Amino acid sequence: MRFESKRDLWMVVLLRVTPVVVLATLGDIWYLKHADWRGPLVGAVILILAEVFLFESLLRSTYYEIEGDTLRIRSSFITWRIPIGEIRSVTPTRSPISSPALSLDRLRIEYGGKWILVSPADREHFLAALRSVNPAITV
Repeated sequence: MRFESKRDLWMVVLLRVTPVVVLATLGDIWYLKHADWRGPLVGAVILILAEVFLFESLLRSTYYEIEGDTLRIRSSFITWRIPIGEIRSVTPTRSPISSPALSLDRLRIEYGGKWILVSPADREHFLAALRSVNPAITV
């Protein structure tokens, strides 16, 4: 069962706009010093590649999947596998700590002495699916 990450609009805008602002600023500085557009053009190519391969990958591949008795968390090129039987508790949080979540409307999953933050779009079904595998999870 797959659950997409909830996406905060501000986070999507930040991932889309920040690289453009950085490129525009650096391009302007470059042009003022060199009166040449080659540097900014190279920067634009790098920006497009970063947008397509990094940011787009992050936005499209952040999700949570329950496969049997394992919770698989995927964010871009990184995957976590958490045995659902080890999950002790799931609590709501708005912590801004870096995590595989595209929203600040998050859940803190505590398992085996560790924790991770996720932001499933369908929180209720996500919790129900976890608890169907491990009814001992406290919410």
